[in-house]
Amino acid sequence: MTASLHVRSYLLWINFSVGLTDYSMSNLNVVFSCLLQLRVLDLGWNEHESLPDSIGELKHLRYLCACVKHLPKGIILLQYLRTLILLGSYCLRQLPTGFSKLTSLRHLQIGSSFADRDMNSLCNGLDDMPPLFRELKHLQMLINL
Repeated sequence: MTASLHVRSYLLWINFSVGLTDYSMSNLNVVFSCLLQLRVLDLGWNEHESLPDSIGELKHLRYLCACVKHLPKGIILLQYLRTLILLGSYCLRQLPTGFSKLTSLRHLQIGSSFADRDMNSLCNGLDDMPPLFRELKHLQMLINL
């Protein structure tokens, strides 16, 4: 994978009937360490407990789409992140401390985009907003909080 250092987009879509059993956290660590120039990371609906803390090494990441139960502390190092989509992350209870450091963030979506979901399950995800959330001056879209 070291020959792929200049890859800008990485999309991981796995058949739901097969699942993500063979794609572990250590595999994501390898992806992150080899693709440091990554701008787009879309892990689709492949549910993870969390992402590796090493995601913070993807300094150029602009777009992240994932399905996680909680976010690692390393996410606050993504200073150029513009879009964060946490599909299916209606179990997400809190955003990491320091989330306000994502000053380039323009679009934040947490929860599910399924039309048939109970609206209460969408709105009861986060316990509260992180301190200094108002510092995200460029945030234009906040969905399903």
